[in-house]
Amino acid sequence: MLCRAYARVLAEELREVIAQGCDYIQFDEPMWTESPEDICWSAAILNELIDSLPRVRVALHICGGNPRRKRIYFTKYTDLVPGFRLVHIDEVLLEHCTLGYNLMDLWRLWDFKGDLSLGVIDQRSDVIETPEVIRQRVQPALEYFSADRLLLTSECGFGHVPLE
Repeated sequence: MLCRAYARVLAEELREVIAQGCDYIQFDEPMWTESPEDICWSAAILNELIDSLPRVRVALHICGGNPRRKRIYFTKYTDLVPGFRLVHIDEVLLEHCTLGYNLMDLWRLWDFKGDLSLGVIDQRSDVIETPEVIRQRVQPALEYFSADRLLLTSECGFGHVPLE
């Protein structure tokens, strides 16, 4: 399987950067929301890669599909629970503020013991969020994650936002 061969090559490269001192690896997974039917075998291959590495902190970002500031995938994170339950990760990075559903439903189905990086900055909007708006976006996550397990971040897709 081509993806397994690619994972072996990637693992070799990652072992090299880990040997140079890297202690945090983040995988970006843009396909789970496009092809949720493939998540279990995809998670298995990702685990093979992760398990072949020296112990480092491993994070996984599941892309909601935001090219050019427009959502193109509509799979809910709750549809991905079988894959989430399989992956050997320390942190998950998820979009939150622009979803058309309640992200918190995921935590009723997946008892994740790691950290959550929560997307609370909307890269699709030119309006800068106030501290109160960010606080409102964070509040529901505190039901499931203690403050020391919660990291705040932007939603993905800033690469498509003009610098000016």
